Amino acid sequence: MKKSLLSIFTALVPVLSFAQNAPIARTVDGFLDYILYLAGRALPLLILAALVLFLYGIVTTYFFKSDETKRAEGQKFVINGIIALFVMVSVWGLVNILRGTFDLDNDNIPLPPAIPVQNAPAAQGFTR
Repeated sequence: MKKSLLSIFTALVPVLSFAQNAPIARTVDGFLDYILYLAGRALPLLILAALVLFLYGIVTTYFFKSDETKRAEGQKFVINGIIALFVMVSVWGLVNILRGTFDLDNDNIPLPPAIPVQNAPAAQGFTR
């Protein structure tokens, strides 16, 4: 029990380090903004957890082909992981579609994480 709490706390340390950007909850609106801020930070972690469980199910199913109970357990993880990923990503997409359709200018709806792309430097030595 103590190890699991320690691992959860250790995993949430980066969230605490970015707490300086969190909205301040001095009013009801501030409290709701803070809840939406936390949900925006937690959603990618939930998607990551579903992906890890899905991959765990694949590995369990693959490596325990002879043990039927382990294989059935792995198949359950695979099916539940696919369902969880589908539901989370589709709800996220529907919220963003509604946001774009009704031109809602609300910054509290979390956007999907993006990979920052920089311009690649020109390759040296390759001339035409």
